[in-house]
Amino acid sequence: MPADALTAPRRRRAAPRHQAQEALRQREAHLQFLVGRIPGFIWTTDTALRLTLRMGRGLEAIDAQRPEVLGHHISHWLGTEDPHSPTIAAHLRALSGQAATCEQQWEGRLYSNHLEPLRAADGTIAGVIGIAFDISERQQAEQALQAAKAELEARVSERTAALVLANQQLQRQLAERAQVEAALRESELRFQNAFQHAPIGMALVNLDGRALHCNQALAEMLGYTRDELIDKTLAEMVPADDLTAAQEDRRRLLAGEVDSYQAERRYIHKSGRIVWTYTSASLVRDAEGRPLYTISHLHDITARKQAEQALRDSEERYALSVAGANDGLWDWNIEANEVYLSPRWKAILGNAVHELGADPLAWVSRLHPADAAPVRATLAAHLRGELPHFEVEYRIRHSDGTYRWVLSRGLAVRRADGRPYRMAGSLTDITERREVEEELRESEERFRKIFEEGPLGMALVGRDYRLVKVNATMCRMLGYSEEELLGLSFADITHPQDLETDLRLAQQVFAGEIPSYQIEKRYVTKPGGLIWVSLTASVITGETGQPLYGIGMVEEITARKRAEQASQRHQAELAHALRVSTLGEMAAGLAHELNQPLSAIVSYARGCVHRLRAGAAEPADLLYAVEQIAEQALRGGEILQRHRHFLRSGAPSHEWVNVNVVVENVGRLASSEARAEGVAIRLRLTPLLPPVQADGVQLEQVVLNLVRNAIDAMREGNPAELCIHTTLGAREIEVAVEDRGRGVPPELGERIFDAFVTTKPDGLGMGLSISRTIVEAHGGRLWATANPERGTTFRFVLPLP
Repeated sequence: MPADALTAPRRRRAAPRHQAQEALRQREAHLQFLVGRIPGFIWTTDTALRLTLRMGRGLEAIDAQRPEVLGHHISHWLGTEDPHSPTIAAHLRALSGQAATCEQQWEGRLYSNHLEPLRAADGTIAGVIGIAFDISERQQAEQALQAAKAELEARVSERTAALVLANQQLQRQLAERAQVEAALRESELRFQNAFQHAPIGMALVNLDGRALHCNQALAEMLGYTRDELIDKTLAEMVPADDLTAAQEDRRRLLAGEVDSYQAERRYIHKSGRIVWTYTSASLVRDAEGRPLYTISHLHDITARKQAEQALRDSEERYALSVAGANDGLWDWNIEANEVYLSPRWKAILGNAVHELGADPLAWVSRLHPADAAPVRATLAAHLRGELPHFEVEYRIRHSDGTYRWVLSRGLAVRRADGRPYRMAGSLTDITERREVEEELRESEERFRKIFEEGPLGMALVGRDYRLVKVNATMCRMLGYSEEELLGLSFADITHPQDLETDLRLAQQVFAGEIPSYQIEKRYVTKPGGLIWVSLTASVITGETGQPLYGIGMVEEITARKRAEQASQRHQAELAHALRVSTLGEMAAGLAHELNQPLSAIVSYARGCVHRLRAGAAEPADLLYAVEQIAEQALRGGEILQRHRHFLRSGAPSHEWVNVNVVVENVGRLASSEARAEGVAIRLRLTPLLPPVQADGVQLEQVVLNLVRNAIDAMREGNPAELCIHTTLGAREIEVAVEDRGRGVPPELGERIFDAFVTTKPDGLGMGLSISRTIVEAHGGRLWATANPERGTTFRFVLPLP
């Protein structure tokens, strides 16, 4: 029988097995190829933490020559059995169903590991899947990639040889076909698990830039579902500012100019926010080398970027704060004994940037002799660890030879054993502050001396009006000890009649409505006596302007007030005497004024007598005559009462007075004398004048004196008319007496108001002097002005309340 006839059935039986083996080889090669593109490696374990798979181009850097670890416990691979090691602990957390991350040092390189539970088709945990990324330098990662490629090629060669051998033994391995197919399905499942459960974003992108497939990590990273990401393009996912660079990287990859690329790239989250990623991408080709698609790995580095930005912001804020504070900086290398001095540090001492080198003596040699020892002692104490900070104020010599006050602060940096090896700090020019403090100290000392040793009584008063501090003069003035006064308020020692005004003004000054006030008031002494004082009060304010204390300066004026009272009595007596003298001078006019009602009374009385004697008296006629007699008697009584009121003696009594009424009374008093001299009195009064606080009799005396002077000045004049005006101003009432007389001689001027100065041959020269005194006692002014044509106008004003 021909040999071909014998071998043909065997070849037919071996063909399916060979095809399955070839499919398995291609799929595993494909899986190895895809995993080899990951910048790290992947491994899986069963539930006993035995390694079942290790794949990835990063393995050659840590365990490339020890494949026997497969099937062994993970600790055999890690080189440690410590259950508390981060990597073993992370595996245990993954077995409990939790994702875990850790870092692992392998062969001098640092890897970032992410572990997830590996689940079977029914969802139960079948082991652990882990992925590690080399986070060492990029060049080392590229070298590891090349090594991984070589290892992969070697393994592919080994697998190819094994498959050739298997092909030769197909007849003996037909029974193993089902196992091979199961292994293929398991391999595909492992790849799917590795892709879907990878802790970083992964995507397969077709050649026109649209996503073919992506894992859950990428979807969560960008806020989309996996279905929403399919067919997305770079232009839709990358900010416009980054799009050109991203497209250029992809073009170079597809053109074969690079095998892969890595870049920090921004992506747009579905919510619109920016996600920073470390992106690596490589090109997947078919067996003939034709490009199929690209695979991209995206690691979320947003937190790191935010931390870097926060650091930059912090550094910028620190730089701005230092510049804003206008402080100089210094940095002392203790071990090298070299110091860095910033340009501002040098400028504070008047030096240019190129002056003052790194020698600390440049600072030490400038210390004021009196401050050098304390500064050194403070520095040494801080370096020994006795003081937590170095902070000291001292004087240091400026380049112009003067000394400046500075505040130096610093902090030492120490090694693990506590030895300082570096110290840095700042220098602040506080010369102006120290000068202000010195001026304040001197001011406080002056205030203390004035307060404690001054001749005036002084007191500090709280917001509740209680005495907080008093000096010895105040105590002697009131007869109290300091302790006794400090228990009182100023209301306790103020005369009741003066308290209302004092309290009102104190409230205004504490409220900031007035800056200060000055009043004359009475205090009640401890023995019960009264003293007059002049009080000047203001407030002491805090930094924000709020009142802290009231301060009062008290001058005793009891003797002066007694002298004033005596002077007032004397003035009143003198004014009364002048009024008596005035009425004496007006006696003829008074007699003439009384003669009219007396003559009328006599006439009516004689008529009644005549009619009664004749027996022809009618009751109606007699009644009329008697009524006229009574009316004329009342008129005479009013004339006498008016003159009697004018002659009233006694202390001045201030009451509410209508100035128009005063002027009208004077007009009536002076009317007889004016008619006798041929002078007409005209009153031009502003209606509804507000009343003033005054002594009405004294005001009548002033107006009458001015009117009589005007009448006297117009004797033998033509026309002889006298006008009295009242005018209401903004804060005062003015009274003016205007004549057309001979006027005041220019050489007299203001002397006309001096005592014993007169233009009358028989005058005393006291009328105008007393009139001015009375007006000024009422808070007003009295003066005279020459009229444009002829005569003089005397004016006085009285303040409104």
